[in-house]
Amino acid sequence: MFLFRRKKYILFLSLFFSQTYYYQAQINSTTLVSGIYSNCTVWDNCPGLNVAFGDTVFINHDVASTGNLNVSGVLYVSASGTYSGNSKIKILETGKMFNFGNIDITKEFHNDGEVYNNGYLGAEKVHDDGYTCNTGTIEVNADEEYDCHGCTVECGGTLIACTIDMHENGGILPFLSESNVCCTDGTEPEVHLDDGSIDSATVTFCSVSLPIELLSFSAEHVNDKISVNWSTITESNNEKFRLWKSSNGLDYNLVQEFEGVGTSTIVNHYDYEDYFPLQGTSYYQLSQVDFDGNEYFYNPVAVSLEVSNTISLFPNPFLDEINIEIETEIQVPIKVTLFTLTGQLIDVWELRNRNGSRSNTINMSDVSSGTYLARIDLSDGNQLFKKLIKK
Repeated sequence: MFLFRRKKYILFLSLFFSQTYYYQAQINSTTLVSGIYSNCTVWDNCPGLNVAFGDTVFINHDVASTGNLNVSGVLYVSASGTYSGNSKIKILETGKMFNFGNIDITKEFHNDGEVYNNGYLGAEKVHDDGYTCNTGTIEVNADEEYDCHGCTVECGGTLIACTIDMHENGGILPFLSESNVCCTDGTEPEVHLDDGSIDSATVTFCSVSLPIELLSFSAEHVNDKISVNWSTITESNNEKFRLWKSSNGLDYNLVQEFEGVGTSTIVNHYDYEDYFPLQGTSYYQLSQVDFDGNEYFYNPVAVSLEVSNTISLFPNPFLDEINIEIETEIQVPIKVTLFTLTGQLIDVWELRNRNGSRSNTINMSDVSSGTYLARIDLSDGNQLFKKLIKK
């Protein structure tokens, strides 16, 4: 469990991103534009496909990398996602990466764009030419370096590196602030400050003052609710806890505040029952506020609430019309997107369903004969896929 202090940042993502993937991949030489896969064994080319400019790739599962990854668009690793392997990751100038999970690669991590790390990012070494907002932990091998080549590193996280080189890049000076920096063995790192500056008021070396020491923090689906529990071993100057909730691991809303015990050296337990859970995957984050007004955020946890969705498409094969019968436990809008097997978009239909069962008819008289892939999106984040054949 790593501690980090979070500042409030508003992140603007371009509205012109053309595609969103749960990993663009090939299965049996057929490109799927969306899907959630457990690991690379089901992919023909994993994960050697680049994240192109204008595309957003979400990883919320385990990826064991077998190739280098270049990011010109947006790479998003959720709190339940892991990315590992003997490979490189390069964030290009137009690229952005949001990491709320676990990235652990045995080669270089190279940043020319923007990195927002709220989880764990481990690499053999880091070459940073861009902007890094680190509220989690970044770690490089003890015998390698964090090369800050005109970079900016801030946002209050932990940087584990035994050697840090800071030098200008085309006139852009490096800047290190709001960070706790330490070598892997707990000693102070060797810093080569050729250019730029270090904000001594906000950068500490091997010094983290823990207002509380967490024993555990978990969220579990129990019957129709989510049970959130945490325990502390020690507390110091602890005024209160805040519990936050998110549907995507990025945008959090305050759920409730809990009074702390001030100062304690015994185990204390806290719990919360969420009787209005989100369908699909939810993220819960804990923060602690001391009596001085400082707020500390801890790594989020993810929990899934499965919902029973029954969707029938018939007849299949079909001629000019297809019936969609939807049976769900919740009232949600339904979006049906039709693709060719090569990933070409054919059409999109917006449907609505109320509690219970309801049938919808879609006119497909303009669709050519052939085999298609229908993706059904529910507003709770669930996706279903159906293969359709038009005579």
